Amino acid sequence: MPICSFSKGRDELYRYTLMRDRVIIDRALKKTPYHSYFDLEVLLSSGLKSLVGDVKDGNRSGLSSSEKQNNMLEILNKNVNTARFVDANLEIGVPLPKLNLGKFKIDSAFFYNFNVGISLSISNITSPTSPSASVYIKKETKLGLDSYWQNNPSEAYGIRYYQLTRSDLLSVTSASQLATDGELFDLDELTREQVTYNFDVYYQKAYKDFRILLEVQEFKIMNGSSTVTTRYESRPLLHAQANFENRKGKLYIGIHQRLKYAFLRGMYLAYDYKIKEDYPFFVLAKLSNQYFTLNPRFETKYFKLNYKVKTPL
Repeated sequence: MPICSFSKGRDELYRYTLMRDRVIIDRALKKTPYHSYFDLEVLLSSGLKSLVGDVKDGNRSGLSSSEKQNNMLEILNKNVNTARFVDANLEIGVPLPKLNLGKFKIDSAFFYNFNVGISLSISNITSPTSPSASVYIKKETKLGLDSYWQNNPSEAYGIRYYQLTRSDLLSVTSASQLATDGELFDLDELTREQVTYNFDVYYQKAYKDFRILLEVQEFKIMNGSSTVTTRYESRPLLHAQANFENRKGKLYIGIHQRLKYAFLRGMYLAYDYKIKEDYPFFVLAKLSNQYFTLNPRFETKYFKLNYKVKTPL
């Protein structure tokens, strides 16, 4: 896929960064990151599977080049001014023995995280008669140590140190290019990697009526052995949150920022509601300036199941 300028079109990297950060916050509302033996979550925009299938069918063998190009133009026009998003996330944690160090109780674990993200939008901004597909794809892995330091019942600190390996690709594809390539995106193209060493740090404090969380994620300490500098810049994710808990659930008010999008776009309001006191059924509702998210889930001591619906406002 060709790499192109986005100065006159959609900024797909901007869109992906904001969506990805919202997903990170959404996951943290349901559980503490990297504290499960195995955790798999896949977010997939509706219509993406049929779009990929249409492109594949429109490029089937036996068709001439002009027929393929006409098929791709028809598909792009059919989906003009639409956007899709994918986030597939796998986490594996290996807990270590708990330690006491002075007044601190330390709970640690080795963790591995694999994530694939795709942001795709089709528009006719640059040419009203010839729409194009803007695609950003990213693949990354994290391997490191997570530690939770409990100072007293109302105060705790956390730090994660890890190697981050990342590769990405940003492209704009026209109907003719799509007819030649035969697909919207190809993860096999993510062969060149950037390696960095990063840490996350957070602070939690409980007061009489509420709790606060302050954290910094993906703060780069140093570069590793890399073959490319990715377009997804090494900017830390900043996050502040207050939550108010009662017998039925928790109310969250927070904001996040990566110095990549407008400050107000990172604001959110969420409520995690327990349906019945003695049953492990929950519903998490979250409102940002762009989406309403509804996330019912079922939790036991051994596993969790959840389903998420996100609707644009």
